[in-house]
Amino acid sequence: MVPLVLAVLLVPAGASQAPTSAPTFDEALVAARESIQAPGGEAYQKEFGKKSARHLGAALDECLAGPAAVQSSFQILLKVEADGKVSSALVRPEVPVTACVRDKLRRRTFPKPPAGSTWKLVNARLGP
Repeated sequence: MVPLVLAVLLVPAGASQAPTSAPTFDEALVAARESIQAPGGEAYQKEFGKKSARHLGAALDECLAGPAAVQSSFQILLKVEADGKVSSALVRPEVPVTACVRDKLRRRTFPKPPAGSTWKLVNARLGP
């Protein structure tokens, strides 16, 4: 398995974004940083973190098909809906491996957020 570092942030949907438009990566990231203190956020973050670490590890194994050749970092923002399904996923930087991981995480189910849909930030670092 590829070594990685994982961090997640809780973000209620709708923060710092128009309700009908898809947010840019930067808008979703700002919302994630502003909303980390949401009610129930710490408990959900721990639960999400455990599940997302397993999902991320499996996605990296599939997308890399072997150990990482170079050290690199990337961020994935996932919008987790009330039912635990991902409705939107953004990645930066977007290169073939990170896009592959994003697409695999988009198809996963996560724990149900405490208060409706939530943006989650996953920071990952690959290393040889």
